[in-house]
Amino acid sequence: MSAATVQFVEMVRLEHARIERLKQAADERGEIIENQFLGRRDRRTDLQSPACRRVRAGKISTLVSFTHAV
Repeated sequence: MSAATVQFVEMVRLEHARIERLKQAADERGEIIENQFLGRRDRRTDLQSPACRRVRAGKISTLVSFTHAV
């Protein structure tokens, strides 16, 4: 596994941890997070991105498979 791949996976892990901390802080303040709508909107945007099109075309499927396993 290349150093760039390891760095990318670590970045994804840290970002997920940051999002969880933000959700927890919002819950503690009693806020309602409407993430279903935002998630659907973001997913549609992501699916239209050039990087996602390359992934769907299988050009970087190994990296995607690895990051989904983590």
